[in-house]
Amino acid sequence: MLKKWISNAFLMGMLAVSTLQVQAKDLPDFTELAEKQGPAVVNISITSVAQNNGMSPFPGMPPEDENLQEFFKRFGIPGMPPGQAPGQGGQEYKSQSLGSGFIISQDGYILTNAHVISEADEV
Repeated sequence: MLKKWISNAFLMGMLAVSTLQVQAKDLPDFTELAEKQGPAVVNISITSVAQNNGMSPFPGMPPEDENLQEFFKRFGIPGMPPGQAPGQGGQEYKSQSLGSGFIISQDGYILTNAHVISEADEV
């Protein structure tokens, strides 16, 4: 019984290794493409203005917890203005994001994913 188990384990191991070798051979080499097209890659920085809707940024946090409200008012929350606690709605704050794209034409057109700039007020 042990001999059969060992032989099955050995065969499964050999099958797994041979499959990995076949997969590695099928992958294309992108190094030449990256070296040639690398200078066309650009960094895209966007800024958007968001409205604080008064809801807690942390699901499950009770809005009436005075200790947490005071903590966040004192130390802040990333992306929220200083001195504002969760649940204090009606104020605007700036949000910043980063993405990437490619220069695709001589006159400077840039191709990027829609989600990178969809909510942008400033690129």
